[in-house]
Amino acid sequence: MADKFTTGQMPPGQKLRGSDGAEYLILRLIARGGMGAVYEVGRPHDATRWAMKEMSETAFSRGDRAATVAKFQQEAELLRALRHENLPRVADVFEFNHRHFLVMELIEGRTLGELLDDHGGPLPEKDVVDWGAQLCRVLAFLHSRNPPIIYRDLKPDNVMVETASGRVKLIDFGIARRFKGGKRSDTFMLGT
Repeated sequence: MADKFTTGQMPPGQKLRGSDGAEYLILRLIARGGMGAVYEVGRPHDATRWAMKEMSETAFSRGDRAATVAKFQQEAELLRALRHENLPRVADVFEFNHRHFLVMELIEGRTLGELLDDHGGPLPEKDVVDWGAQLCRVLAFLHSRNPPIIYRDLKPDNVMVETASGRVKLIDFGIARRFKGGKRSDTFMLGT
């Protein structure tokens, strides 16, 4: 198998079958990054739309592939078990053509990073205070799990703001981890 980055190349109209037999139809590419891509997909049997995160095994060397797939599946399992208004809901996790997919709630909105770039200066104080309070609530929720969940990549690009409601959603749990007590140092330098 070639070690070539191939995510983000599924054309609109392509169909994939999920773990429970549900069919997902690619509608458009939303974003492509270093670890994979995110598509908007439709689920024809119930006329719903979702975000589908794709991770290609071919993006990694043979030695790293198993660990990378395990981390992707860990992210999926972590999110699937969590229910909070500031976290995306997970609908499915499956493998297709040596690629692994995570289907989650489609968030109609923009990241805080995009909002900051477009605004060209400080955002309205009222909005910032509201978003900050929401982030504190979701982080408190994560920290209150047993064992606690440590979200290690909090940055404007990982916070989505829903257009209609103003609700924030914390996204990208790729490097979150469960806290392991008894260690002097809990985390490595990961993320941005």
